[in-house]
Amino acid sequence: MRRSGWSSPLSVLLCGTIVAASGGTAWGADEGPGGLGLAPPAGEPATGGEPQLPSTPENGIVRLTIKTDNPQVQLKRKVATVMTSATTGLLVEELVCRAPCGVVVDGRKGEEFYFGGKDFIPSEPFQLITQSGNLEATVEEGNHLAYTLGGGFLVLGIIGTLAGLLDAAISDVKWGLITAGASAGVGIVGGFFYLTAGQTKVEFRPGPAN
Repeated sequence: MRRSGWSSPLSVLLCGTIVAASGGTAWGADEGPGGLGLAPPAGEPATGGEPQLPSTPENGIVRLTIKTDNPQVQLKRKVATVMTSATTGLLVEELVCRAPCGVVVDGRKGEEFYFGGKDFIPSEPFQLITQSGNLEATVEEGNHLAYTLGGGFLVLGIIGTLAGLLDAAISDVKWGLITAGASAGVGIVGGFFYLTAGQTKVEFRPGPAN
């Protein structure tokens, strides 16, 4: 009778230990990249490393390849703008890759990207939320002379036009209007070269599957 009384509590204790150990193992298995046994988010690898394209195309996730004659071209992501005053701010950016790139980029949040680099005229910002899969970007840098002189003449034209109109309003109408007209012409010509030949052009098209 005594042997039976001692064996029953011992059996319960051993069973409880086994159950607790099994429960701990199962809980540990649930913890992982996806949490609770879930798969990691689309576009992210299961065990670290670079993100991969999802098996089903998803807008905003692309594998980007850059075609350009300038090997210094870089893809940059705008992270934030820190305001330094009421009218000026400091752009915080992240370098994503350099030509020819070929990495998977996640732009599902609608971030703005642009192409830039050392002594390179930056492109206009763009988003990737409507793109998916393999994407090829042909980047053609603008003309530096047209960019610099065109931009300078555009600014001078605007200033000259405003000064001429002001002079016509408070002093000499004839010469004020002549100055404003001539300055407007300079600004138009400068703006044309600045916005056409001076701008970096980017063209997107579906890229080859890797």
